[in-house]
Amino acid sequence: MVHVNLVARIKPFTTPITISIPSTNTMAAPPTANLGGADEEEEPLHIDTGDQMKVKQVMDEAVVKAIVDAGYEENYFYDNIKLTLMVVACAFAMVAQFYPMPFPESRPLLGVCCLAYFLASTVIQLIVSYAEQDAILTTQPLEGMKEGGLRVRTQFPRFQDVYTVILEEVGVKEPPTVSSKFSIGTVFDEEGNFYEEGLAQEVKALVDRYRKKRWDAPEGKGEKKKTK
Repeated sequence: MVHVNLVARIKPFTTPITISIPSTNTMAAPPTANLGGADEEEEPLHIDTGDQMKVKQVMDEAVVKAIVDAGYEENYFYDNIKLTLMVVACAFAMVAQFYPMPFPESRPLLGVCCLAYFLASTVIQLIVSYAEQDAILTTQPLEGMKEGGLRVRTQFPRFQDVYTVILEEVGVKEPPTVSSKFSIGTVFDEEGNFYEEGLAQEVKALVDRYRKKRWDAPEGKGEKKKTK
């Protein structure tokens, strides 16, 4: 009987395989993955694009990262105020819950704690609603620049696919703005993979416009010209 060593006849593949997937996005496609390379590309973030809140959260975080990478330093003024008020509110809540005093005698103390908790929560809500509004980031002024810090706002209306990034100067009443609108289909593919580099390029171009003061046209300016 003749025994044939089949294992010895099978030669392993040693050549790396490169897979390239065409993209229909308007932005540049991400680099192809090299399965045999030493430095593997990071896998793109995958989310459910039907979850609009998650989509906005992911894109807001990418916008903030791109602004910081462009040389701006985040301003934590309002964040520090909110954190301080949260700590104060929690402290009053703990006093009301654990202070060693029987109930009938503790009514004044409970009233003071509830009032302080309510006031702290109200101030936090006012900061979010009127001071921050739709801003996702405020920055410190750049060194050597006369302008103030940068305020970054984003808009993503419900049941729409258009995401808007708006840049303006902090502390200026009715400041000029630069903005960019694009569909989320340019940074997400059909499977929900997020192309962060494409969004970073859009934000970088928007920052360049802001530094060169290429402002958006004021709303209604074109209509006034037509009526004259």
